[in-house]
Amino acid sequence: MMRALQIAFALVVAAIFAQPALAADSTCKDLNKTTCESRKTCNWVKGYVRKDKKKVDAYCRSAATDTKKKKKTASAGTNACSKASAADCKKLSSCQWVSGYKKSDGTTVKGSCRVKRTASVKKDKPAKKDEPKKKDTKSTAACNTTNFITCKRLDQCRWVSGFTKSDGTKVKGSCRAKS
Repeated sequence: MMRALQIAFALVVAAIFAQPALAADSTCKDLNKTTCESRKTCNWVKGYVRKDKKKVDAYCRSAATDTKKKKKTASAGTNACSKASAADCKKLSSCQWVSGYKKSDGTTVKGSCRVKRTASVKKDKPAKKDEPKKKDTKSTAACNTTNFITCKRLDQCRWVSGFTKSDGTKVKGSCRAKS
């Protein structure tokens, strides 16, 4: 009998402490997009398709409470580049336009305006060795290589990046003679 009372007491205490957490989650649940976006404590999540091909409808959820996440979202929202059009982006000295492209899985990524990378970020990459370009006095037959580095070292050659044709066939990058 005493054991049953202890279990009942533990369940009541757990239910009392669980209530505020449940209430916080439910403040954003079932809200429409405009109401959700108007509240600082809620975030609107766009609908998407999972890897297992199941469709997830758009929904409203509680905003992140982690301070690191808050700082990231706050800085992303105040970024001058984030909402700039292609024309405006090119005018801003701190921004650069990234052209849209198609991923290998077929999804299309729209072009966007991004903050230019700073010199401090570039320092993280290993430095390239300063190797002089080899001058090839032979004909443009030297450009017949599939090696990017070799091609870049030859003065009379240029590298053409690989791409996907409109019919879906992939074309590999190649070394071509400068025209």
